[in-house]
Amino acid sequence: MCNQRDNYLDSETQYLKPVLRHQAYTQASMPEGKLFEDPDFSPVKALPDISTDIKWLRPHQIVENPKLFSDGHSRFDVVQGVLTNCWLMAAMATLTTYDALFDRVVPPDQGFTKKEKYAGIFRFHFWQDGKWIEVIIDDRLPTQKGELVLTHSQEKREFWSALLEKAYAKLYGSYTVLNMGYTSEALRDMTGGLTETICWEPNENPPDNLIDIINTVENQPNVVFGYQRMRTKKTVFWWWP
Repeated sequence: MCNQRDNYLDSETQYLKPVLRHQAYTQASMPEGKLFEDPDFSPVKALPDISTDIKWLRPHQIVENPKLFSDGHSRFDVVQGVLTNCWLMAAMATLTTYDALFDRVVPPDQGFTKKEKYAGIFRFHFWQDGKWIEVIIDDRLPTQKGELVLTHSQEKREFWSALLEKAYAKLYGSYTVLNMGYTSEALRDMTGGLTETICWEPNENPPDNLIDIINTVENQPNVVFGYQRMRTKKTVFWWWP
């Protein structure tokens, strides 16, 4: 077994505690015509040492008629941006295959229309310290030349994946903390389930009993398997609720 963050976060961020201070903002509490700007997760905090050509825009400033979801949700809604966070992308894509869990993490009763009481504010839920917590963000997203530079959907008018990534970045302090990690770690945060991981070096063979373990666990209900190959390790993990 291996510790999930040890090889991928430096000493300054390795033991970073999730940001648990979230105000009880709601769309109804915002003054009419005023869009929410998150005082706890400003652009400078979200992306330290930001490039001068990055502009933070809201979805309606990027496209006409933005949507949180376009024809539901699927793994094709998760396209990696400039960060080295494919581990998080894999977890988000997996989440789309479990509707009940997805709706818990990404509440569907929010969006960009007056009917949905749009006020530039969105909420997401993550599992931390044995309970679900709510993370509130504004919908300002980093762009270059009018295009999203981080996670986005193949459908340009759809923004749930970009906003979920921002909420997860706030949970851990900044987008840059999301560079490198383990999919099993993100799945735990997004499901409240248990994860188990087996790692081995690239020049080594996997454990002799790995196939037997997989065959045994595969017969259990609601188990998700994954394989992750990195420069320093190969990893098989599984998760169950």
